[in-house]
Amino acid sequence: MNGFSLTLAGLFLFTALSWAAKPTLNFKENSALTLPVCEKEHLSKSAANKIELKADLASLPKGVLVAREVHFSIESRSVEGSLVKVQSFQSFVNSNLKSKPKVVCGSSELPLKTRFSMMGPTLIHTGEASKEKNVFWQFQVLADNTLLSPWNIRSLALSSSADFEKTLASLGYQTKIYQLKSQQYEIVYSQKQSDSQQSLSIIYDFD
Repeated sequence: MNGFSLTLAGLFLFTALSWAAKPTLNFKENSALTLPVCEKEHLSKSAANKIELKADLASLPKGVLVAREVHFSIESRSVEGSLVKVQSFQSFVNSNLKSKPKVVCGSSELPLKTRFSMMGPTLIHTGEASKEKNVFWQFQVLADNTLLSPWNIRSLALSSSADFEKTLASLGYQTKIYQLKSQQYEIVYSQKQSDSQQSLSIIYDFD
């Protein structure tokens, strides 16, 4: 065997060992349910028809935006360098699902114990000089070795401020606004850090 062949053989062995060291782990939501791998970003049901608005939140019609459903997407690398992908969902409309979030998919290269979290507005008053409080929820997914648990709760830490967009900026959020129907909007709040990319896709009904 010549030197070139030895080099190829060594590279193949190194690659094989690398993959063996970090197998893909399918998380479970409970002891019986194995979750599928997250293969792509969430797209709303109306993705084909939605229109991105080149505007900020202040440009939305004056009134109240009420959250209909929330998709929480996570792509992160753990301290050990393991790649983690998770998505969760919560409906605020269907009474059978209300306050019962669920993990849709999740995978990791290694077991881990950590918590993923984002704050998101579920009630937004867009009227000028509104004295009504906006409502924020904390959307969370807890990872415990091979299990994932969603835990979402209303947050009392954030309320209305003189500049709602400044509140979002203080959280390090970037936003994109889409119009789905004449009275329905989707706002995607994204947060990017050196080792993670998280986003909340919230569909609102306009009241």
